Amino acid sequence: MENASKALLIAGGVLVALLVISLGMYIIGRAQNTAVSAEERRLQTLTQEQINKFSQYSGEIYGMEVENCIRRIASYNKDKASSERILITLSKNTGGTGIVEYDGSADEIIDPAIANKMKNIMSETDRNDIYTGTITYLANGMIEKIDFVLKEKK
Repeated sequence: MENASKALLIAGGVLVALLVISLGMYIIGRAQNTAVSAEERRLQTLTQEQINKFSQYSGEIYGMEVENCIRRIASYNKDKASSERILITLSKNTGGTGIVEYDGSADEIIDPAIANKMKNIMSETDRNDIYTGTITYLANGMIEKIDFVLKEKK
């Protein structure tokens, strides 16, 4: 009788241990799903923010709107990680000559060469010229870059 009682205690201990381990695995799995969901929500919010701010620059726009876009992207990119920054390209013709690129990152604004590059972009856009804006998206829906090509000189 004494051996049977010890066997039941051991079996009960094993069942309790399995229950504790299963509960631990369940809690860890839920925590991982919550972390993934939070990151997905952050990316969705960021993507929606980009679309709301910059989708208006797709299609035909005036040079003054290009200047406005450059300022907005410079402001937007200041506190973003490099993978979340938006690149701007400005071309005087469809052949790609005269391209100036700028990603508006905060560290580059401090660099005098990049600050001059931005001034060059701003001085090269005549406020009445017509540009074609094309937005390139990443696979996750975020904006990678906005290309502006001069369509018509006014």
